[in-house]
Amino acid sequence: MSQQQNITNLLDPLVSNADASIGKAYQTIAKAMEQTLKVQQLTNLAMEQIYKTNVKLDSHIEPIGNGDLRILFTLGNLSPLPMKTVKGRLRFEDSLKIEINIAQAAKIFDENNLETYETNSLFNSQVDLLPQTEYEQVIELTTKEPVQCNGTIEISFLNPANEDTPIKIEHNFGLYLIDQLTKSAIDDIDKTMTTRDTKEYSTKFIREVFPIHPIEGIRLGMKFKFDDQRKNVIQCEVVQFTHDYTSATLEFYSDNERLLSMFIIELDKLSAL
Repeated sequence: MSQQQNITNLLDPLVSNADASIGKAYQTIAKAMEQTLKVQQLTNLAMEQIYKTNVKLDSHIEPIGNGDLRILFTLGNLSPLPMKTVKGRLRFEDSLKIEINIAQAAKIFDENNLETYETNSLFNSQVDLLPQTEYEQVIELTTKEPVQCNGTIEISFLNPANEDTPIKIEHNFGLYLIDQLTKSAIDDIDKTMTTRDTKEYSTKFIREVFPIHPIEGIRLGMKFKFDDQRKNVIQCEVVQFTHDYTSATLEFYSDNERLLSMFIIELDKLSAL
């Protein structure tokens, strides 16, 4: 046996042992990395859950005349953790018919110190929210005509457990005709309007939606008007009750056939909720 062969025979076990050791080292490192990744993922999920459970988004919509709307958007941080670099985005399904005007300034109410102070709009810049604070933002919308569509406000902010992946929370809401039209009780109905329809709704629903004073009962002949202070007007009158007075029949009148049809479909859906 040659000297070279002897050396090879001596080195083979050493090389095999080295390969095995390196393989085990790689396995150990890979397992440790996998465990670290799992811990990080669990930490991220736990952090997201804390925020998503304790961060409250809400919106209130009201007409302000001439077809314009005001949205009061509130964001409450009820978690024990601060929200850093909060940013917001507002979008609508039918954005071509809506002009959005977001106020540059907003308000933050600090529940701990019972203080209110101004801040920048999170829709135009970044805002930090301490625990137990509430952010308020006024958003005004101008519509070319009454519209029905869904909107979404999305906020994103820093995840303390993973700065590369922000936490995102969405708030969905609807733009309803009932929110865009000013409601009022009237004395007379213009029955010469070109479109007429008749629908029956529960008296409970009528009281919730129509402009009826809390201490006033629903009675035959009550008349209401819904309008956007442009040329879109809907009028209606209570014309009949069921024998147990749990439902009432309403007659609707309008010169805008499409608007009246959309309005009644909306009432039908809302009454079924």
